[in-house]
Amino acid sequence: MKKAKILSALMALTLVSVPATGIAGSTLSFSNNAIVADAAYDYGFSFIPVDSGNYKRPELYSFDLNPRAKTVIMQNGDYSLIAEPSGKLYIYNNKTKNIKKSLNNTAYLGKKYPGTNKIISKLKIAFQTDGNIVVYAVFSKDDIRPLYHSYTYSSTLTVEKGNCNYYYFFEKDGTLRIVRIYKGGSSDEIFNSNRNNFFRLV
Repeated sequence: MKKAKILSALMALTLVSVPATGIAGSTLSFSNNAIVADAAYDYGFSFIPVDSGNYKRPELYSFDLNPRAKTVIMQNGDYSLIAEPSGKLYIYNNKTKNIKKSLNNTAYLGKKYPGTNKIISKLKIAFQTDGNIVVYAVFSKDDIRPLYHSYTYSSTLTVEKGNCNYYYFFEKDGTLRIVRIYKGGSSDEIFNSNRNNFFRLV
């Protein structure tokens, strides 16, 4: 029941708050043109701010995942946050060639989205204005459905409402952190990959 409520809330966000949250459409188009290199999907950020200065530009914090090869979403020092084409997500040590932590071990690509006959062929990750990291299945510009998330969303503390900003950090030791910065200047760490996990929605 709890998971169903969360899924419903995220679906409502997907359909209602698209311009603000940046979870509809593609920011880097999926292309069949062989000239487009897979490297175009390697972003390699160490810091993604979502604040009053950029929240209306979802291309700065919402990214397509490569359906053919691994996507390096964030990188710092010897560590990378990597998404597999299947939708698996993990923190990887490039030096030792070992996975430090798996954030999602479920494969989605090529499977039907539960409750539908739609085959998942495109994925997107969004570092949202509500403090949540969400991976979505993208079926069309107006049909984007959540798969799993960091479970850190807030309906009252959002960038749009002007009471906070969200900073997404990837540290040199391979730690993924989400920090909420309040209007007054104080802050809370709401996610730390050393102690927190992602949660499946479907």
